[in-house]
Amino acid sequence: MLDENVEEVIADELRRRGIDVTTAKFEDMTSVDDAEILEHATRQGRVVVSYDDDYTKLAKLNLEHAGIVFIPFRKQDIGLIVVTLAHLADTANADDMKNMLRYL
Repeated sequence: MLDENVEEVIADELRRRGIDVTTAKFEDMTSVDDAEILEHATRQGRVVVSYDDDYTKLAKLNLEHAGIVFIPFRKQDIGLIVVTLAHLADTANADDMKNMLRYL
């Protein structure tokens, strides 16, 4: 699940590559607390992708989650983000991502 601060075009490009992705906007969860988004994504078995470092803080609380991908530099090339996330989706399974915090 892409957090509301991640560009929608990234979700569009991932879907174009056949990756099942949703967004906070699509799930009607904009302006919702990050912990609630993480919990919602976890119930769906989805990894959260965000520029928001609050997710790194949540990861340190040892909460159960399906995974977090943190993008620390918002000015990264969108194409590079898409390719990297697509590679991660192709190579990591749910067990690989469970309770993991990955930096992009």
